[in-house]
Amino acid sequence: MGKLIFLQEIDLKGSPVVRSHIREDVVEEYASIYKKEKVKMPPIDVFTEDNKVYLLGDGAHRTYALISLKVKTVEANVHKGGREDALRFALNANERHGVRRTRDDKRSAIREAITQWPKSSDNQIAAICAVDKNTVLTVRDDMEKKGAVKPEPIRTGKDGKEYAASEKTSGKKSGQVVNSPTEPKDNVGSPIPSFAKQYWDRADEVAELLGTLKLVHKFLTATQAKEDLMYGEVNFSAALGDLDKMMTNLSCAMPYAVCTQCQGQPKTQPKGECRMCKGRGVISRFRWNTCVPSEIKKMKEKKPQ
Repeated sequence: MGKLIFLQEIDLKGSPVVRSHIREDVVEEYASIYKKEKVKMPPIDVFTEDNKVYLLGDGAHRTYALISLKVKTVEANVHKGGREDALRFALNANERHGVRRTRDDKRSAIREAITQWPKSSDNQIAAICAVDKNTVLTVRDDMEKKGAVKPEPIRTGKDGKEYAASEKTSGKKSGQVVNSPTEPKDNVGSPIPSFAKQYWDRADEVAELLGTLKLVHKFLTATQAKEDLMYGEVNFSAALGDLDKMMTNLSCAMPYAVCTQCQGQPKTQPKGECRMCKGRGVISRFRWNTCVPSEIKKMKEKKPQ
């Protein structure tokens, strides 16, 4: 059970922002739900150090919906802590529930995390934000190029120990500063060439599509179990079977490894084409498992770091 606090006591400007923007359609939808009171909305989560000013940890769309209705109070779970605590909570909350995160939302979260914890390793930032490590690497590189953060040659891992930024890929010992920039790796440890990286960086796009299909699958499964008459004419077996096929097919768009035939450079192949990767320089896990010879797999694969 949360406690009632005044909305004016929430410092929205000082609260962490982990989404790319507030969606007006969601605010309007939530406002309608609050107004009708047919569904009880969960409490927001706030953090405070003095019980006078609160920082939002979760529930931005709900908060703006209430503000639009000119409501004065909101039910909130109140946690002890400051902005850093609120940020850590917010970064994880959006993955657990609420409005599904877009590709831009994930990158916005990563930027916030890197700004707050610049010395944290890419693995640690990825865990905090619930994203892929290579996405963190891409965002960090972009931030360093723009001067948003300075390069940190020594970073802190999940175990609390300090490592050179590219130690886990270069084999250098802790404490050694690496002069060359960290280069992204695929899931088997191979460097990703610049041409292939443009497709590797779009993995979130595929993940978002797969996530949407999974939500539809979950909804149909639950609706079938409830025997909702609204969907009485729906052939659930056929619909669920089609969704399974669609997800399996779409998963082949998810990059897994650098193409072993063209080494991520399809233009170097005869006629400038690569039949293995279809010209994108990366292949899916399915293609890795079924088309790559076992000898090449043994040579390239290594234990996860």
